[in-house]
Amino acid sequence: MTSPAPACASDASLDENRIPFFFGPASLLIPFLIFALLSVYLFVVLKVFDLMALAGAGLTALVAGALLTKKPMRYWKAVLEGAASPMTATVLLLLMAAGVFSAMMKAAGLAEALAAFTGGAIAGTPLLTPAVFLISSLLATATGSSISTILAASPIFLPFGAALGCDVPLMAGAIFGDNLAPVSDVAIISAMTQTDKFGKPLDLGRVVKTRFPFAVIALIIALPFYALGGSASEPSAALNAAADPMRLLMLIPVVLLIYIAIKMRDALHAVTMATVAGLIIGLLTGVIEPSQIVRVENGSISGILTGGIANVSGIMLMCLALFGFTGVIEHAGLADATAKFLTNENQSPRRAEVTLAVATVFISTCLAAVTSVAVALAGQLADRLLRSSIDPYRRAYLLAGFANSIPVVLPFSAFSLITLSAASALGDPFLTPFSLMTATFYPIALFVVFSVSIATGIGRPKMSDEPQATDKA
Repeated sequence: MTSPAPACASDASLDENRIPFFFGPASLLIPFLIFALLSVYLFVVLKVFDLMALAGAGLTALVAGALLTKKPMRYWKAVLEGAASPMTATVLLLLMAAGVFSAMMKAAGLAEALAAFTGGAIAGTPLLTPAVFLISSLLATATGSSISTILAASPIFLPFGAALGCDVPLMAGAIFGDNLAPVSDVAIISAMTQTDKFGKPLDLGRVVKTRFPFAVIALIIALPFYALGGSASEPSAALNAAADPMRLLMLIPVVLLIYIAIKMRDALHAVTMATVAGLIIGLLTGVIEPSQIVRVENGSISGILTGGIANVSGIMLMCLALFGFTGVIEHAGLADATAKFLTNENQSPRRAEVTLAVATVFISTCLAAVTSVAVALAGQLADRLLRSSIDPYRRAYLLAGFANSIPVVLPFSAFSLITLSAASALGDPFLTPFSLMTATFYPIALFVVFSVSIATGIGRPKMSDEPQATDKA
């Protein structure tokens, strides 16, 4: 007679924490739809490439959710629980550190040095466009942001390629060199949103290591297509005139960051050590001035430290809003309802991976291919609904891979619009969203590689390595 009491108490506690909505748990789809529409409106209609504005869209979606609930106090309490979770704090701190590292690399002028020292040697050959792709991929690894790479590399490589008579749409497509860096916001979020069988976030170094073979295979597939952009023009004499060989030493912090992240499996330590090393090298070689680190003018502080944090503040606030939604999802019953719709106990790994791929591509497309936001949202759903069917590290690289695949090349994606904006000064009539879509090979190669992996099972961990199998044992 005493055994039912705990169960009743448990049920009462569950009902007490449950957030009731006017139209049931499915009401939470309305805020997501509002966020998606606002994202497309900002990037496609207004052509506003501002992640801070996107953070505002996230806050608008949160407020919309509050208007749909019968218990707004419970709703905001759940938002605070999601926003104050250890995972949220980890992601925000890593993004802050990565932002400073990115600002340091930009101030050091590594992009200009790489363009100058490689461009003269390969100009006039079919190696030109593949080299641009490889260099921009290296820059993406250094900065940790594909969008930042586009903004930094487009003004350098696009005019350079155009002056050499290269196919500009193909050059613009090469700028999409995707990154799998330990400081990448996508890598960080994909690792932090997925948990192992003990409920702990994944090791970022291992996440990078497990997705590296897929990235290399996609790279090998894409490079021959980029070779079609070679030209027979003469190299520009102005390139080597502006080159500073000391800037190439800033490649050392990039190598150090990757090494520490993989070897020690501590992304935050890797970023901080690489940043310290980069500042020391930059100051000793003169490629970074002390005033570039911290500068005070007219009562205003600027420089690498404050500017780096400011550059990622939009992404940080956006993640804060999205992670707030995770607490609401947990208390609204939406995850349970979605789980019953999408999954079943006997679901095969292949079917679960197809579900994850379709959901990630759909979410990333709806969010105009803002990959960090898409991975944050899809990652939360994947960890909640598919953790028993897919190895956590495989979930992480499938999330990042599919978010950076087909959605990136669509004409209304943030990447396409930012690249077109950066290349507008060239006045090339053949550079359009649709010509860019057909000239961007690496994201398509990523989609092919991961799709084949799902279909054939290549790279899929054995069932004995998966959390579900371990739990059953």
